[in-house]
Amino acid sequence: MFMITIIVPVQNDLRITKLIDSLFQAKLLECQETFRLVFSLNKASKKIEILTKDLAQKFPNLIQVVKSQESGISVAKNLAIKTYFKETDYFGFIDSDCIVNPDYLFVLQKYLLSNKYQVVRGKVNFIPLKGNTLSNLNCKLRNASYFLNQKALLSPNLILSKEVFQKAGVYDPRIKYGDDLEFGQRTKSFDLKSIYAQDLLVNHYDDRSFWGKTLKTMWGYGQDRGFRLTRLLRLHHHSFCDVVSLIIGFQAYWQPRVIAEIIFCLGYLIISRISTTISILNLRKKPNSHFFEHPTLTGQNQIITSLPINKELP
Repeated sequence: MFMITIIVPVQNDLRITKLIDSLFQAKLLECQETFRLVFSLNKASKKIEILTKDLAQKFPNLIQVVKSQESGISVAKNLAIKTYFKETDYFGFIDSDCIVNPDYLFVLQKYLLSNKYQVVRGKVNFIPLKGNTLSNLNCKLRNASYFLNQKALLSPNLILSKEVFQKAGVYDPRIKYGDDLEFGQRTKSFDLKSIYAQDLLVNHYDDRSFWGKTLKTMWGYGQDRGFRLTRLLRLHHHSFCDVVSLIIGFQAYWQPRVIAEIIFCLGYLIISRISTTISILNLRKKPNSHFFEHPTLTGQNQIITSLPINKELP
């Protein structure tokens, strides 16, 4: 028998109650010999802290809480990974604003019992706010992105064997929004057996504070893209044209068909690429060693000697 630790990083999103309800509806309590649910508190609000600790007291063999005083989703995920590494075979990652399908745990066990895969990527269905046109466009874009990046180790709805972290290290706490993208880029040098499971489904709901959240996310992804590109450019020498193409990037899912989609996509590209460029300019001041390292399970930094060159980085 194996143990699956599901990690839910959370700060102040009270929508986590819907995730908890959906996990119990998916028979989490009946599967407690196989599953452990860990809430990793990331400078969490008092309400979240009380909610999660009450659950841990009520179900001590099923639910655990770890707490970090540092900010960042990478910090939260790494803390849970390191805390439960020895007693876990697979780690799953779900966001606090998600809801799992009623058969989620059953389907997940089906894939893991086959003992064929080190990586299981489930489907994420992004749900827009009702009556919000831009939210509809945002979710349409994200759904297309996830479908076309089936090999990328994007979270939420990602399940990884502990062996993946032994090989590639853990998430980089310097990355605030694109930690999964950077981690996935690192794992490309390893031969990982993976599958994209469309029947392993979670619904991911757009935030009610749509404008602030979306603009912050666009800017954050651009900054983290700047970090990854700076590291890549310091490991590999490129011509000026190569550098420009890496900064701009252009993926297959940018195929808007109506004027509203064109404006939204251009807005995303402009905002994210401005922050990418600013990030690269600022990071030029950093020493080279800052970009040659990534965190390991032991807490030591490991030197990166090469990374795959991909001109269509997400």
